[in-house]
Amino acid sequence: MITDSGPVIIDWPQAVDAAHPHADELLKRDLGNVLRFFQRKYRIDMPLEEALSAVREADRI
Repeated sequence: MITDSGPVIIDWPQAVDAAHPHADELLKRDLGNVLRFFQRKYRIDMPLEEALSAVREADRI
């Protein structure tokens, strides 16, 4: 989805609870895959740590 503040990605099939012991590892893997797709397809570059920070900030809202 595209909102006024930017894209929102929803990935329900692979959702895990934040308390899952491997949640951080899975988030990094999946977010890295999304970033690689956008870099390849649209030449949009964002470092993984910057994207993680944005995702974690959005989770606090």
